[in-house]
Amino acid sequence: DFAGTVLHAQEWDHEYSLKGKKAAIIGTGSTGVQLIPKLAEQVSELTVYQRTPIWVMPKLDFSFGAAAQRLFARFPATQQILRLSSDAFMDVMVTIAMWKFRQFRPVNTAAARIGALHRFLAIR
Repeated sequence: DFAGTVLHAQEWDHEYSLKGKKAAIIGTGSTGVQLIPKLAEQVSELTVYQRTPIWVMPKLDFSFGAAAQRLFARFPATQQILRLSSDAFMDVMVTIAMWKFRQFRPVNTAAARIGALHRFLAIR
């Protein structure tokens, strides 16, 4: 049985000081990812409990050569169109992969493995 203080994000006691204490947080969803960095600054030790890992994928980052950079500078809309097209393509692919999971099983399996490898290499 836990004998310490329990705080819930929705009913947070702002008067209670966590400074220098050991703390744990359950969950890595949207609230967890907002709380964890702030809690880590205050506590002496923070343990994070996670039921299901979120997908952490490497950011697709492209380098554009001088010619593309000149094109973007001269016609800024080209960069915006490229960005919107790229985002739309990824959104459609992810949505299709989720809707048609059985047909996209190899793609989903590969994506999960890439995510796991990325977490292993980047988050230690």
